[in-house]
Amino acid sequence: MHTDSLTEYKDKLVISHETEDENGQPMERRRKVFEAESVVEQRISHFLMGLAIVGTMTGPLLIVLGTIPRCLFCGVFFVVGWGSIEGNGMTQKVIFLIKERRFIDPAEPLLQVPRTKIMLFLLFQILGVGFSVAISQTIGAIGFPVIIISLIPLRWSVMPHLFTRQQLEIMDALTADSDVVLCSLGGKPIMPEVALERRKKGITSVEEGDSGNMSDKEKDNSTGENESEEMRRRLDMEQSGRTTGPYHSGKHD
Repeated sequence: MHTDSLTEYKDKLVISHETEDENGQPMERRRKVFEAESVVEQRISHFLMGLAIVGTMTGPLLIVLGTIPRCLFCGVFFVVGWGSIEGNGMTQKVIFLIKERRFIDPAEPLLQVPRTKIMLFLLFQILGVGFSVAISQTIGAIGFPVIIISLIPLRWSVMPHLFTRQQLEIMDALTADSDVVLCSLGGKPIMPEVALERRKKGITSVEEGDSGNMSDKEKDNSTGENESEEMRRRLDMEQSGRTTGPYHSGKHD
């Protein structure tokens, strides 16, 4: 919520043509979308929020908070929870499945995935949430983290054999996919469905141009055609010694 309040958005009119109307003619659909252009980077509000958190742990403010009716807190948490449900991936998939085809944007990525695969993926998600909530209501609630941890091998070892690489990239793409974030993590991780596809094709990571298993020298020399002009310019400046690197110069995109 705080990051969203610091984000500058630009509204854009998108015109798309639906599949067909009742007469079999293409339908035109106009809708307004909001695209994030930039985030106002500052530290003041974060610092003030940190001070406020420390302040609420002091005795006088704890007494004041104790006088606030519990129903008020329930209302706040309900609004916050509904905001996350509304934009949740599970909710979006359910809405997609119950929509009529003529009301679905032709550019919707889920159209590339069979409906049976979407329902199977949704079943795994519902079971994960159901088990997590169920165990939290029993005496074994302390085992709640075990359910969450067990979802890791499920996603890493089982799902790549049930779904293709394209299907998982659409339904379960990386959340943090920014170049800056991935660089701080040492590069884009090799997902299990990608590794499985490469093993089937007999392709090594270096042959396909993946930087996950490449040395620093190979990364510097791997300026392929897919790189943007801005990235090429930054790499050239780094190699010439005019800067300390594309992500260490103090200026972030």
